Amino acid sequence: MITFTTINQIGQQTWKFAWTATTAPYRVYYKGLLIDTITTNEHTLEISGATAEPPMIEILDATETDDPLTVQYFPRMTLQWHGSSDASHYRVQEYSEAAWVTRTRIQESGQGYYQYRTGQAADMTTHTWRVIAVDQFSNDSSALSLSMRMVRNPSPPAITMAYDDVDGEVDIAAS
Repeated sequence: MITFTTINQIGQQTWKFAWTATTAPYRVYYKGLLIDTITTNEHTLEISGATAEPPMIEILDATETDDPLTVQYFPRMTLQWHGSSDASHYRVQEYSEAAWVTRTRIQESGQGYYQYRTGQAADMTTHTWRVIAVDQFSNDSSALSLSMRMVRNPSPPAITMAYDDVDGEVDIAAS
């Protein structure tokens, strides 16, 4: 599994991503399509049309699969936000049991965009998060709030298939 270390806009239509991971090669996906296979832990992506937000890409290392029959979607979410030069750190909070609970503090480092991967999220449940920038005088910004509903991929159906070489048809039945 990879963890992004930096996401920077280096041109009007160009973004540079860097990450930590253990096993190359890395497969880079954009809009669900494989766009590159690389052995270094950074990638530059040029997209059509100027954008202030980084494009969402997915990167799989050599230990991960993209086979839809075997891929496992972990019940986690990745929060991403644009940094502020006025912030000294960001407080990431989750709304849990009728109260805001601080899950982590992330120092402002000038990298531009920040990410936080949540802990395991319960299936079929709406999860609410917020990110608050805190300045050097401990003043809080307005919160960036996010609500997401975790819905895992359903289990594959239990079926059997048999080819009938007499009529040339495949018979499908529930098992």
